[in-house]
Formats: sequence, structure tokens, C-alpha cells
Amino acid sequence: MPVPLAVAVAQPSCVPLDVAANAAAHAEAVRRSGARLVVFPELSLTGHDLAAEAVSPDDPRLRPLVAACREAGRRRWPGRRCAPRTGASTSPPWP
Repeated sequence: MPVPLAVAVAQPSCVPLDVAANAAAHAEAVRRSGARLVVFPELSLTGHDLAAEAVSPDDPRLRPLVAACREAGRRRWPGRRCAPRTGASTSPPWP
């Protein structure tokens, strides 16, 4: 029997150019949501700043978000500007 997919849309308060603070806010939203899929706005990890530098998928500032999703058994692909990598796939690097 298929498991229902609960989806949450979250828009945490973001701080311009503060990826660490924004990742922590995203992590809290994931923990509180109770959903299997949590959707965030584009560029929300950089505080919606179009001039922000790209965030690498293995950036240590994302660890709180990665941990929150792992704890909750959720996948994540947050709204962020991705750093280009040679030969990189388009799949998210996280479980």
C-alpha cells in the first residue's frame, strides 16, 4: 500500500548573506513540519540575495540542515545557488 506524501511549504525568516543562520532556520522548519517533503523558496539559504556567492553542496554551514533532514528521514534540496562542479550530475548530493 502506498504511503501518503505529506508536503510542507516553509518560508523561514532569512538573513541576507548569512548561510549558517539561514540553514539553521531551515533545519528548524524541517523539524517542525512533520512532512516528508519540505519546499523552501529559491535562494532562501543566501537570504534571497542575487549577488550572493554560490553555496557548495558540501559547505559545512549546511550541516544543521543536513542533520535535521537525516533525523527526520527526509530528503532535501534547499533553494540555493549551486556552485558549479566539473562533471557534476544534476542529482542532489544528499540522501
